[in-house]
Amino acid sequence: MSRESRSQENIKAVFEGIIKMVKELQEPLREHEEYVLSKISGEELSSEVAKFYNSLINNNISPELAEKMTMKYLEERMKITAKLIESSCTSIMPSLPTGKPSIITITKEEKEESREKEEK
Repeated sequence: MSRESRSQENIKAVFEGIIKMVKELQEPLREHEEYVLSKISGEELSSEVAKFYNSLINNNISPELAEKMTMKYLEERMKITAKLIESSCTSIMPSLPTGKPSIITITKEEKEESREKEEK
């Protein structure tokens, strides 16, 4: 077998290995994608927020306090969702830029609070 023929066989083996690996990763990646998308589903999130609010009201929390607590709960859920998306993207494609998705807005107070925590 000539050197060129061996080189072609080696390249073919590498590509076959890559193809096999991609095929094996398809299902786990699909499941991971479905999991991440389910966590950012508006329907699921709204249902969880409503359940949280109703549980507060059912436990004799005043509507005003329940609303404040629910808003804080929603904000925290959105932060967690943003981190989940970010970590999901970076674990699959580490070369992607990181940071908060543009759909998430941060108040000035939250930004200052975050800086203070980072400085500690």
